[in-house]
Amino acid sequence: MQAASWIQFEIAKKLVAKAGLDLDKLLEQAQSKDFQPIELPVRLQARVTSQLRPFVSRNVLAALPSRGLTSQEAVLYTAHYDHLGIDPDMKGHNIYNGAVDNATGCGVLLEVARAWSETPSAPTRAILFAAVTAGEQGLLGSEYLGEHSPVPPGKISLDLNYDSLAPIGDPEEVEVSGAERTTFYSAVEAKAKAFGLTIRPDARPEAAYDSDHFSFARMGIPSFSISEGLKFKTHDAAWGEAQERDYREHRYHQPTDEYVPAMDFEGDAKLAMFGYELGVQAASQPRLVSWLQGDEFEAERTRSQALIRKPPQRSRRVKPLRP
Repeated sequence: MQAASWIQFEIAKKLVAKAGLDLDKLLEQAQSKDFQPIELPVRLQARVTSQLRPFVSRNVLAALPSRGLTSQEAVLYTAHYDHLGIDPDMKGHNIYNGAVDNATGCGVLLEVARAWSETPSAPTRAILFAAVTAGEQGLLGSEYLGEHSPVPPGKISLDLNYDSLAPIGDPEEVEVSGAERTTFYSAVEAKAKAFGLTIRPDARPEAAYDSDHFSFARMGIPSFSISEGLKFKTHDAAWGEAQERDYREHRYHQPTDEYVPAMDFEGDAKLAMFGYELGVQAASQPRLVSWLQGDEFEAERTRSQALIRKPPQRSRRVKPLRP
């Protein structure tokens, strides 16, 4: 099997430095169309033991019907509902509860659905809600949904994804990594300002597409995740960074990621309404959201929309040959 992996930014800088190069300068040079890949004198030898097993799971979908000329189009909300189950080899508490990752996203998904259900009139585009499975196993549920969507990818305007919202207070920042690559970004900026939120560059850019929105982006659907930044009311960014580091080191993908009474869901509620209002705007604007020209996902968006516009082939009747 071929291998693919992520690399941490600081490790990448060290590897490049060993070759006598500066990664920051290379990233700057990479913005030029004339930039050519540089092969490093670095080799990795690895041995991976993998085990395959079949299992059956389900994506859970709901839809709010629409009205008007764009009724065959949709806006999508997603969150993965799975975690890692039970570790029979672990002593003591061995249940992976996934309170932050991703019960928070599922809670937001349900609240956004509730808000949409209370709108006085039907939206001009359908609103889809998907709690997807097997996210921790490699985004399998969202990949399947992207390939078997009840609405063709070329007619889905936008996917708004929620994954791991830290329940630690009222955020003053929001991360929408990937939104800047879409024609919807100006709307995101305006809505963030209305909510008193500063858009913060992704704290983990190397993992910008390690959540389920990546599966839909690969299908050409403009997609991004909504989460807090690092600055919270009454705290500075250093405090938020310390909270993030503590979660990553002590609870992320561990049985200790469980509910505690001290959790503060005020920020989750704010980002739920932020996503709801973004969806309202995406559902009502005249055109579908697109990737910016030249983006790596633009070609797939163009292809998926061309498939919709292509008229069905009419069968030709052929007279049978007479003996």
